[in-house]
Amino acid sequence: MVPLLASLLAIPPAAAVPAWEAIDAPGGFVQTFVDANGIAREGDVVRFRVRGLFERTMATGMRAMIAHWQVDCAARNGRMTRLETYGEDDRQLSARDLSVEEEPVQPIGDRPEDAAMLRRICETPAR
Repeated sequence: MVPLLASLLAIPPAAAVPAWEAIDAPGGFVQTFVDANGIAREGDVVRFRVRGLFERTMATGMRAMIAHWQVDCAARNGRMTRLETYGEDDRQLSARDLSVEEEPVQPIGDRPEDAAMLRRICETPAR
């Protein structure tokens, strides 16, 4: 089988199409969403994507971002593994993988938005 075709067939169909669910968190100037179709669990470790939509376009031209995360639900820590930024017209401005040195594993905070995210990814079954 052609390697590219084999890798495409290995992707679960639901994960190919994002299903952005709002995370109910008070305040802030960013609306936060998690891709319900992209949540992948391996024991206590969960990999997922978060989309942040800013109320207004930033000085850099960024209007939205997608952050890829890896979180250990039992240890309550995690790190961002990739960051993508998008402009007003949904055009991608940047995308880069983040090394452990750039973005080390850190404890998950106790802010309401952190608690809401942990509830969604750690307690809610994946689709």
